[in-house]
Amino acid sequence: MKNAVDQTNNNSMAGILIVVHGSYGEGLIAGASHILGNTPAQCITLPINTHDNMQILLPTLKASINAVDTGHGVLIMTDMYGATPSNEIKQFLISDKVEAIAGASLPMLISALANRKLPLKQMAQKAVSGGREGTVIFDQNGCDHYQK
Repeated sequence: MKNAVDQTNNNSMAGILIVVHGSYGEGLIAGASHILGNTPAQCITLPINTHDNMQILLPTLKASINAVDTGHGVLIMTDMYGATPSNEIKQFLISDKVEAIAGASLPMLISALANRKLPLKQMAQKAVSGGREGTVIFDQNGCDHYQK
C-alpha cells in the first residue's frame, strides 16, 4: 500500500484505491498531488508486480479497501480491463459500496477526486467521462476537442 491515508481531512467522501501494474499508481497520485497542490486524502495505490502471489496479496487488497473506506464507498481504479488487477478486484465489488473502473489516467483520477462527494456510481461515471475527455489528439495549434 502506497501513500498514507490522511484521517484529518473530510471523511464524507468516497475513498479511491488505484490497483495497477507496477508503479503506475504512484505516478498518478504524484501527478494529482502536483496539480492539486496536496496529496489527496483517502487515495492510495496497491501495485501489482509480475511475480506477486495473488493469494498472498488478496488480504492486502481487502485491507487497502478498508483503509480508504470511511462509510461512503470506495472507487477502485485499474489500468486495464481484463488484466490481473481488474480480474482480482472483481471479488470485492459490491454495488454502491465498492465500484471499479478501468483505464486509469491522470484526467480520470482528477475527475474522480473532484466528484468524490457524489454517490459512488455517479462519481465513477464522472471519472470515466473525465478520462475520455482528457484523451485527445492535438498539434501545435491546439486541440479541436475544446473548440466549440
